[in-house]
Amino acid sequence: MDELKQNGHLLNISGDDKEELGVSKQVLFLISHLIYNWKKTRLNVLSLLNDGVSAYEISKKLRITDKAVYKNINAGALQIVLKLTKEISKNINKQLMNK
Repeated sequence: MDELKQNGHLLNISGDDKEELGVSKQVLFLISHLIYNWKKTRLNVLSLLNDGVSAYEISKKLRITDKAVYKNINAGALQIVLKLTKEISKNINKQLMNK
């Protein structure tokens, strides 16, 4: 928490093996930088995409147009953000299983 407060990032990771976490930590810092000024709608779209909800269903749930959903996906690089966070999660789980 102290490190988050000091550097202003929204996301961080820590552990015993600093070298193993280096890239993951930097990716999380980059994602923090990206999402810092996002509006609530974009965060909701990201969350729903993460849950596997289709763009059509997202538009209905959030009461926005399909075009607005796709605009948020593209402008926020949401598919890339999801892929990166899933890879980080997979790597963390792999490291935990090896301990």
